[in-house]
Amino acid sequence: MVKIVTILFVMSGVDYVTGKDGQHHQTGYWVEEFVRPYLEFQKAGIKIVVATPKGVIPTPDHLSFNPSYWPSQDALEQAKKIIETAPELQKPLNLDQLTQKDWDQFDAVFYPGGHAPMEDLAKNKASGHLLRYFHQKNKPTALVCHGPVALLAAKEDGRVWPYRGYKMTVFSNSEEKQSHLAQVLTYSVEDELKRLGGIYQKAEDWNSYVVEDRELITGQNPMSSLALAQKLIGRLVPIAR
Repeated sequence: MVKIVTILFVMSGVDYVTGKDGQHHQTGYWVEEFVRPYLEFQKAGIKIVVATPKGVIPTPDHLSFNPSYWPSQDALEQAKKIIETAPELQKPLNLDQLTQKDWDQFDAVFYPGGHAPMEDLAKNKASGHLLRYFHQKNKPTALVCHGPVALLAAKEDGRVWPYRGYKMTVFSNSEEKQSHLAQVLTYSVEDELKRLGGIYQKAEDWNSYVVEDRELITGQNPMSSLALAQKLIGRLVPIAR
């Protein structure tokens, strides 16, 4: 009997990031970082479940619909259709109410990026508990672009960060300086991961780059989302046999 492999997508529940000016600046999840892995996992026969803080429907960053970020108009239109119709996005689970029994149903966890996770997932206690549990169980944990900011929430006061000494990547400082929110962000994800003991690695700006270290798989930027999904699938295929 073939096991049905299930991935939990943990996504931000806000549509803004608070800037240095104290104002809310519109953002959300980056569409490509949801759509490309979503399609790859579907093709591999993997079940997808979405969870957000408070169970709110996640908001896409409208900037990520800019045609210049897509290889073709057809690809963009396909992405829009997926965002509008994917049942997993319409009724997400409440991340804050999931228990260890719930976590055990998932074979892997995946965090798409966009700036929004910097606002909530960076400090969400439920997400931090989930990540620590997956770390203890050595379950595949994948995060792309700004998604690795969620790893910050896995730090417990007085304890060593679970990912200290891990090789990892994230949206780089040099790429962030080119982003539309560069002037308002209150912190750097790259710097924070380094501060906690992450061994940061990167490729040239805007090139696909994925780092694997033990259970952790991280991707540098939106261009890395496909390669990251394929790496994760490679980890999960043996589980299904």
